[in-house]
Amino acid sequence: MCSRFIFLLTVFSCLYVSSTYALADTATFKTPRPLIMGVKTSHIDGAKIADSDYKLAISSASIKLPLGKYDVLGQTFVPQVAIEQTRFNIPNPNFDQKNMYTIKLPMLFIEQYDQNWTRILNITPSWHTDLKAKDEESYSLMGLLLWRYKDDSPHSYTMGVGVNRLFGEYKPVPMGAYSYQASAQTRYDLGFPATKVEHRGHQNWSVFSSIAPMGGNWRYESPAQTRVNLSYRSWVATFGVRRNLVEKFWLTFEAGRTFSRKLDLNNNTSDSQEVDISDANIIMLSIGLHP
Repeated sequence: MCSRFIFLLTVFSCLYVSSTYALADTATFKTPRPLIMGVKTSHIDGAKIADSDYKLAISSASIKLPLGKYDVLGQTFVPQVAIEQTRFNIPNPNFDQKNMYTIKLPMLFIEQYDQNWTRILNITPSWHTDLKAKDEESYSLMGLLLWRYKDDSPHSYTMGVGVNRLFGEYKPVPMGAYSYQASAQTRYDLGFPATKVEHRGHQNWSVFSSIAPMGGNWRYESPAQTRVNLSYRSWVATFGVRRNLVEKFWLTFEAGRTFSRKLDLNNNTSDSQEVDISDANIIMLSIGLHP
C-alpha cells in the first residue's frame, strides 16, 4: 500500500511540476477531451497468480468509431461501434492463451435541457465472448444515465449511474465527478470511478495523470466444451503524454501501475474461484480524435 501511495504521489507531483514550469509565453490551448474515435492498445506485464506457480499477462487492442451525428426529437444522437480483443496469457495447459472479444454498439443521446443542464443517455447492446460461446450469458445490455450541470463558472458537476462489466461482473455502478477548468490549459476531473488531471502547456503537447478501474467479464468455451465465465477487475494509475498530430487528432502514451487485481473463473457448477493477481506495470498507446 505504501508503494502505491508513493507512486501516485510521484505521478501527481510530475504533473504539478510540468504545469508550474510551462512556458509563460505560450498561447492559450484547450485541454483535449476523451477519445471518441480511434485505436488503442495496452499491455500488462506478467504477474504472479496467488497460490500458484503461474503468471498472468494481459494485452488488448480496441477500435472505436462513431457512425454519424443526427438530430432526433430535439436530441443529439450518435450511434457508434466499438470492438476490443483482450488476450489472457497464462502458461497453463488447462488455460494457456485465451482471446476474448467485446463487441459493442453504443447509442448515445444528448439532450440540452437549458443553459446549465445536460442529460446524457447511452444504451449499449454488447457481446462478450471468445466467439465460440454464444449463449444468453455472453450478451448484455449496458448503459449509463448522467446529468451534467455547467454554468458560467469554471466548475461543473456530473452525477448518474451506469450498468456495465467494468468491475468484473454485470452490475450498476454509481458515477459522479466534480470538474474544475482552472484555465483553458489545465483541467481537473475528480470523481468516481475515474479521476484525471491534465495540463496542455504547449500547442503540440499535453500531460496528464489518471486513476480508473479496468476490467470485464467474458464467456468462453473450455477444452472440455463447457461454458465458463471469466471475470477480471483491477485499478490502474498512469502518467501520460499526448502529442498533437493534426487539428484534434492526438497520439497518446501512458505508463503506470495496475493494482487490486482479481481473476475469477466460474463454470456455474461450482463455487467461484476468485484469485488475487500481483501488481504489475502497464503501458498504453492510442491514436485518434479528442474533440
